[in-house]
Amino acid sequence: MQGLLGIGYERAVRLLHTFGCVEGVISASSEELQVVEGIGKKIADKIRWVVGEKIMP
Repeated sequence: MQGLLGIGYERAVRLLHTFGCVEGVISASSEELQVVEGIGKKIADKIRWVVGEKIMP
């Protein structure tokens, strides 16, 4: 989680605590992500953009 767009240790811990696992974080909507302290609309939207990208083979 820490490797994502300004998600440092503290934010990563808060995200994982709130959503339970990495899958929970990447499945969360922008609005759901924003309930986590330190995650505003800009960061939430960036997370959604990154996890929404398809990986090319």
